[in-house]
Amino acid sequence: MKRPFNFISVFAVLLCIIISLSACGGPAGKIVKNVHASYYYEPASDDADGNDTDTSDNEASKNSSNSVSKVANNPNKALSDETKANLLAEIEKLKSLYPEEMQLLSENNKSFAYNVVFPEKASNELSAAVKTFRSNAQRGLKAEINVAFDTDAKEAKNELLIGKTNRKLSASLLNRIKKHRKNCADDFFLYAKDGKIALVADTDETIIKALEWFTETFCESSRTWTYLRNGYEFLYAPKYSIPSISIAGKTIYDYSVVTPKCAEYVYGRAIDDVIDTMRNDLHYSMFREEERFSSADKEILIGDLSRKESKSVVPKNNEYIIQTVGNKLVIKGYDSVCLYYGVEKFHSLLKNALKSKKSLLFGESYSYTGKVNTKDSKTYQLVFNDEFDDSELLPVWKKYDGGTSGDYSVLGGSILNAGRSLCYLQDGILHMPTKRSAADSNNFDESKITLKNDLWYKYGCIEVCAKMPISPAHTAIWLNGLGEVDIVETFSSENSFRSNIHKWFTQNTWDGASSYNHTSLDGSAKYEDARKFSIDTKKYGGNLTSDFHVYSLDWTENYYRFAVDGKTYFRYDFSENEDEVDFFRQELYLILVCGIGSSSYGARYVPASHDGKVYDFQIDYVRLYQNPSTDKLSYK
Repeated sequence: MKRPFNFISVFAVLLCIIISLSACGGPAGKIVKNVHASYYYEPASDDADGNDTDTSDNEASKNSSNSVSKVANNPNKALSDETKANLLAEIEKLKSLYPEEMQLLSENNKSFAYNVVFPEKASNELSAAVKTFRSNAQRGLKAEINVAFDTDAKEAKNELLIGKTNRKLSASLLNRIKKHRKNCADDFFLYAKDGKIALVADTDETIIKALEWFTETFCESSRTWTYLRNGYEFLYAPKYSIPSISIAGKTIYDYSVVTPKCAEYVYGRAIDDVIDTMRNDLHYSMFREEERFSSADKEILIGDLSRKESKSVVPKNNEYIIQTVGNKLVIKGYDSVCLYYGVEKFHSLLKNALKSKKSLLFGESYSYTGKVNTKDSKTYQLVFNDEFDDSELLPVWKKYDGGTSGDYSVLGGSILNAGRSLCYLQDGILHMPTKRSAADSNNFDESKITLKNDLWYKYGCIEVCAKMPISPAHTAIWLNGLGEVDIVETFSSENSFRSNIHKWFTQNTWDGASSYNHTSLDGSAKYEDARKFSIDTKKYGGNLTSDFHVYSLDWTENYYRFAVDGKTYFRYDFSENEDEVDFFRQELYLILVCGIGSSSYGARYVPASHDGKVYDFQIDYVRLYQNPSTDKLSYK
């Protein structure tokens, strides 16, 4: 529907854009190639890499826009007659380029006119942000809003696309963002034309901020919605001053990180730190992938890879090497600890360049060799490991306490704790099977072993490389003591698992008696999605039962970090629960379990479907890394 031209409305639009830009968290923004909103313009930045370029329409539009935006920035300033006349003249010029607003309501005048679509593979944080947007926008616009995954919703004429959806428009706009400049992690694009509205960015973190801005700017009321006009194009691009960083003469923005298939977190956490610095300080979303999925001309190769460039670099005892080979940068270590220090050295070089604002050049002949002092008490070390290469399970592995699990079986019998009696070693793999009991087919035997009687620890990085059993078997990798940290609980799922943190305690009741209680992350909306890991079955061509993966927990005095194949998927900071920090700093021990047939835990066992199948939890190794100066290892 058409509305009469209104000076106040247009002025409000100008002011709203200026204010909302400042809310985005960046120092400045600009519109590029924005035919219908070219009145706002910020000069291009001149960062060292020259990635931020001026692509606004023309010099005339710049001059016009600056005169208008200066007035909008000073709404309370008294305007001279000449300034008022100039402003009115500028607005008259904009009238013909400023068509009607995008339709707000559908034909029933109740529902939102657009299907809201976002990626099925969106992060937990983005999914939560979309839910918040829906709630706030419904309240502000007073309309019902439908939200769906891009894989569930058929493409329609009227859509509001959020993030990197499978729609061609989303991909096209993301390409425009990256074409504008490569360090675009904080940039986003808003597009509105002919029934399509799209909000796109290279990272979910930026999309979340952009969605908040979009909600505040256009969705507070039906009036603010009129600010969104057909033909509106807006690129938010903060200005930076960044030193030049290059590898073999090519900007680091051309590079991705490549790691081994089952990367350990002992060095993977250092890679996480590099990725975070690239994102937060260099504003570049660096791609990180396993070797089997990645092959490009410009790569940072970390670890012992099959690439010829990686094989050509051979560290000696306790060494790590950072070396340019062709167009690639290779980082290798004598072992996982040395590799950790090699990645840390690379990270420190990046941080020093940013701090000093001096160029960092890894030239074609660059090579740096570092030596790890294993006798230094502050040096990270492998303090315990079992590679399961022996003929029998080591004595340190004991049956976990209790003759039964205290649970009934789905067939009316019991779940029997077989401890280590079912376990066996074969070809360097520990097998922990579970099955129906031979003596009584209504019972089920589960494998359950622990280091409780021999080894407790406080702080460090523990790694378990394992292949999960098929459903309905369930597995758990957890730490216990006065508290409990569940690194992995599959609940019989083959595609996902959850992590958890429990506190067990005795509590006095009103009548003077005592009861055993506990708290956990269960039921917390904040952590419910964050602590769940799901594998991309399409990408991997299988699930958690098809191949080995490394499940890790990095524990310090300040946090737990949970990881799979060297990548963090969940972090719990103790500062979020300051009253119980001491609880998180007590010694724990490791437990491994594989069970089946429970009446209250995991998937239901159905004899007709599940009898005769092999349910086997396989473990390649268990490793514990610690810093002796801060961490504790206790032999009982």
